[in-house]
Amino acid sequence: MKMFNKINIFKIISNHFNTLQNDNTKKCEFDDILTFLILPLLVSVGLYWFDFELKENAINIIITTLSIFVGLLFNIIVIHSLFSSKLYLFNYIIILYLL
Repeated sequence: MKMFNKINIFKIISNHFNTLQNDNTKKCEFDDILTFLILPLLVSVGLYWFDFELKENAINIIITTLSIFVGLLFNIIVIHSLFSSKLYLFNYIIILYLL
């Protein structure tokens, strides 16, 4: 029982629900609750209910596709950060030149 005193998942769950709130109204909208709570729950229960299993080939394809996609997204983040820092430096140099 001592271990469960150290691990408190209720704060994680409450923080997750706080992310569903609209910043302006501070209320949870139904679209967000449907998209991030109800729909995944229904899909997972439905897949379990109908005893859905993926073949090994399908799992390999999904893992390969996701790894390529994540690599491309990381590449876009790096390119964006490089261009934004160069643009900032370029604007700073122009401002110094004009002064």
